[in-house]
Amino acid sequence: METPDIDITQYKNPVHVQGTEPVDSLTELLQKYPLVVLVFLRQLGCTFCKTMVLNLKRLKEEDPSFPPVIFVHQGTIEQGNAFFDEFWKGQIHISNPDLSLFHFFKIKVGKIKDTLGIRTFIKGITSLFKHGFKIRQTKQIGDKYMLSGTFLFQKGKLIWAHRAKFAGDEPNWKIFTSK
Repeated sequence: METPDIDITQYKNPVHVQGTEPVDSLTELLQKYPLVVLVFLRQLGCTFCKTMVLNLKRLKEEDPSFPPVIFVHQGTIEQGNAFFDEFWKGQIHISNPDLSLFHFFKIKVGKIKDTLGIRTFIKGITSLFKHGFKIRQTKQIGDKYMLSGTFLFQKGKLIWAHRAKFAGDEPNWKIFTSK
């Protein structure tokens, strides 16, 4: 676990949110929930994004007490809608093509070894066998070197953070479950 180091009240840019009633700020959105997981996806359509979304969907279905999940992606609202219609219909997501939220949350831009290294290759093979996803992505939407990140908020205050160290890096989602 990383030390929480983000004060969301400092993010002043408007947010483009789909799947919930309109909000004026990221702060307002995150304060709507007693506990919420904010997940930054690498690229819509990449193997690791699809795997992460399906892992979270399965956990939420298995444990209804799992906190709500809000995704941030690099695509447009329309691209996000198409992606989530296929993988987790009705999911709340934030469009951030200018990457301002990614930079604000200090999401790492990976190097070639982070996106094409052995750990990424192994995670890709695992996704292939588990979900049938090919390592090659379907359509590039966003910066292919941007990594992912996961943040847990309690009443709008950041209490836990995980920034990916390589393309397929996911936190242990079980820490969020009641089982």
